[in-house]
Amino acid sequence: MFNELQTIIDLSRSYGSNPDYVLAGGGNTSLKHDGTLYVKASGYPLATIGEEGFVKMSMDSLNAIWNKNYPDEVKAREAEVLADMMAARLEGETARPSVEALLHSLIKGKYVVHTHPGLINGLTCGKAGEAMTAEIFGDRAVWVPSVNPGYILAKEIRDRIEAAVSAGKAYPAILVLQNHGLFISGESKEQIDSIHSEVTAELKARLKRTPVSLSDTAEIADAALVGAFKSEAEAALGGELFIKTAVNRDILAFAESETAFDPLRLPFNPDQIVYSGPGPLRLDKVTDFGSVYKKYMERWNRKPGGALVAGEGLFAFDVTEKKAESARSLVLDSAAIAVYSESFGGPKPMTEEQIIFIRDWEVESYRASVQK
Repeated sequence: MFNELQTIIDLSRSYGSNPDYVLAGGGNTSLKHDGTLYVKASGYPLATIGEEGFVKMSMDSLNAIWNKNYPDEVKAREAEVLADMMAARLEGETARPSVEALLHSLIKGKYVVHTHPGLINGLTCGKAGEAMTAEIFGDRAVWVPSVNPGYILAKEIRDRIEAAVSAGKAYPAILVLQNHGLFISGESKEQIDSIHSEVTAELKARLKRTPVSLSDTAEIADAALVGAFKSEAEAALGGELFIKTAVNRDILAFAESETAFDPLRLPFNPDQIVYSGPGPLRLDKVTDFGSVYKKYMERWNRKPGGALVAGEGLFAFDVTEKKAESARSLVLDSAAIAVYSESFGGPKPMTEEQIIFIRDWEVESYRASVQK
């Protein structure tokens, strides 16, 4: 294994094992080396990734995508782009590259690390996010408005980087994506780590308050209550479920009323949709699950991953223990983002149009299905 590949593995494991940066199957990384892009394969967790978790792709083939004209119709366009992405893999490669592979290929740095930190997403999901990004980071960062992921997002970022460079600004090492997360690029592990530290310090200095930490979050101790919720959820979903719970003062505050729940009603970023549905439920009591779940499904046609119950806490659920734990993590992350966003103009979730795109996007469905 050559040194640069070991470096991107080390970076991936470092950030992927830190819940402040990556949850569930989120985040991706890449390396550019001798005309080849080594990019994380879909379904491989960053925390444990090895050489086998990276797909080797031709940079020339990826760059050629920008010379093609794709259909305007969404499904046709995404299908053609996906086909070209798969064709850009080197001979013998069978894994599916990250949904962000095209974006990784156009960013100039040798190493690229994409994460979804709750702290940075307080900024990206804040109503004043764009203005405060400019105020805090100046020309060091490029703000990217919320657009559909995949080809459209890559094109938007390409255009914004070109505009910044054409205006005489330095090539940005920081990309701040509205309702999405953070891209950091650099030429060494030390440079990547240094930029992350700077971003974290700048944002922490502007916080009005911080969310409850995971160490101060408990499980719901009432076994009878958890059992009652499990029965209600299994009856509504028609099968056995694993239940994971959480309670802290933030969760209890958001669960208190429909008005208090508003910041969590819609998801803040794509990972929340992929791994815990388009927002959690809110219940006055566990016996309300069936009726609230029915209305939710009529609206979204996608099951939620959790429910906040007034006075009790969070109940996350799914068909495997690992998926239930991922759902729990993502709902807690949503609550943390909502709290962080108070320092950046207040919460601004994804739009319904974007939620539906992610819900129906084949690429994201694939990512969820191969979660390892």
